[in-house]
Amino acid sequence: MRKLLLATIIAVAISFTYTDLTYAVCVEGPPDTFTCNTNPPNPDLTGVQASIANDVTVNVLPDAGIDTQGQPGNLDAIRTGNGSDDITITDGSVRAEIVGVNAGNNDDTVKVIDSIVSALERAIEPGNGADTVMVEGSEVTSQNEIAIQTGNDNDVVIVSGSRVTSLVDDGIETANQNDQVT
Repeated sequence: MRKLLLATIIAVAISFTYTDLTYAVCVEGPPDTFTCNTNPPNPDLTGVQASIANDVTVNVLPDAGIDTQGQPGNLDAIRTGNGSDDITITDGSVRAEIVGVNAGNNDDTVKVIDSIVSALERAIEPGNGADTVMVEGSEVTSQNEIAIQTGNDNDVVIVSGSRVTSLVDDGIETANQNDQVT
């Protein structure tokens, strides 16, 4: 009986430990810095949900992915708060039910390099603030709305060797400010 009880306790402990280790590929550490890597599950089905944090850094590393399409709660793939956020996606993929990258309000930087960002609504939405969006060698796609939509303030959007498309609306839309689109 003791052996059976001990075996059960060990099995439960291993199960909880395994679950904690594989909960998400996007983990926080140090504070307000999230790194998405290729640890299982890949793609991450919950993404980065840091909407109450300010001055967040998110790095999606090569071959890592986030895919919140079809998940409960209609989650954005990456959602940060109203600080000055720095989001970099390098050789990865981000797919979302609503918004792929939602950087909140303030001066944000979003870099998409050799990657795919797609969403049913807006693929990249840095919000209000003097934002910089750089897309290089990538594909940014919206199914139902705008692919890249910046908010108010003076924004810079630079697209190089990439495809930015919307199936029903504008590929890039900026507000009525001194915006630069290259």
